[in-house]
Amino acid sequence: MTTPSPQETESPAFREALIYVDRIKLHFQETPNVYKRFLDILQAYQKQLIDTPRVIERISDLFAGNPELIQDFNVFLPQRYRTQSSGPSESKPRKKPVLNDALTYLNHVETRFNATPRVYQDFLDILRNYQTQQ
Repeated sequence: MTTPSPQETESPAFREALIYVDRIKLHFQETPNVYKRFLDILQAYQKQLIDTPRVIERISDLFAGNPELIQDFNVFLPQRYRTQSSGPSESKPRKKPVLNDALTYLNHVETRFNATPRVYQDFLDILRNYQTQQ
């Protein structure tokens, strides 16, 4: 696994993905197994063990009852795979992440995974894979 270049870690898509992952972790802090399963799904995709439709299916099952999390996952999908949500969050305008929030989050993630660089590196690889598919 390679270390991402400064350009890759400074891209808006990368920062937005990190913010989303942190949001998932916070949302499921009482049920960490859900967060772990989420990371496992991303890792399986990164290793090309599952394709995009299967990722969508698994994420939708995992986040059942949380349509806002499913809808927000759309940002990371190619346009042809984006899903529609019938949840109440559709009527609310989405707030775009602010640069300071993103940078703060990026520093937080780097610190959080300092003791487990493999997990952090796998996540960076997933983001890079996504970015190259766009």
